[in-house]
Amino acid sequence: MPRKIDLKGLTARASYEVDRALSRHEKACKTSSDYLLDRWVAKMIAVEVDATWERYAEERLISALNHEPK
Repeated sequence: MPRKIDLKGLTARASYEVDRALSRHEKACKTSSDYLLDRWVAKMIAVEVDATWERYAEERLISALNHEPK
């Protein structure tokens, strides 16, 4: 029998990673006055948030297949 996956923990970790990325973006934009640097930071944060979403979606799919393989 496969082990049960903690869905609340999975959601909490993903939310924490997104919140941490957004706070990093806010901090970087407050300390910088260079538009191009702010734009680059925003793009990198968007990539990080997208990667977090993909990991979360993949882990949810794996847990669904693990719990109900039919």
